Amino acid sequence: MVIFESYTPTYNAGKVPWHNDYKGQSFTIGITGPNEVFTLTSITILTRKMKGFPGIHTVKVYAADENGYATGSELSTGTFDPENIPVSPDPPAEIDIAMSPVILQPNTKYVYYIIGADNVDSSNYIGVYSRDPGEYAGGTGVAYKIGVGWSTYTDDFYFKINGTPVAPPPPPPPEDIMKYVLIGAGVLVAIIGAYIIYKKRS
Repeated sequence: MVIFESYTPTYNAGKVPWHNDYKGQSFTIGITGPNEVFTLTSITILTRKMKGFPGIHTVKVYAADENGYATGSELSTGTFDPENIPVSPDPPAEIDIAMSPVILQPNTKYVYYIIGADNVDSSNYIGVYSRDPGEYAGGTGVAYKIGVGWSTYTDDFYFKINGTPVAPPPPPPPEDIMKYVLIGAGVLVAIIGAYIIYKKRS
């Protein structure tokens, strides 16, 4: 696994993902990591359970516009269970969220956001952690509230975008190369022969 993009500051702030008020981060491939095509495999966040039993949370990835807001169709999705993360007052910890595989492109902005379970309320919730003001150059913390729309934060969330490089296609085997050489030579001989016949007749 390779970390293709990341922001891992000392946190000083946090937000709560609700079922109708999502929290996330836009990011640009190539700002802090390899600027190349890769297959997304997981996203790492910094989180902990604050109260109760928050239920299964969902993470989605979209292409992002210049503001860092989601655009187009969903690219990837994953879930995580807050029952398996640290509980306040213990400090937050990294968790790695497996994502459905998708190829991401260099020099391209994307956004992930976290959707709380339907039962998330003031007695059942998690925190996801950030730095305010953020210093990540490739995007910003974002929120999407149903019925209101998108907004940005001065925070940047702690995150890692993990994946595997996309291997270049293998070169053709030597016998294929020789086949193409012979075909090319045959075409050239045919062209020269046709030219010679043409010159004799003219």
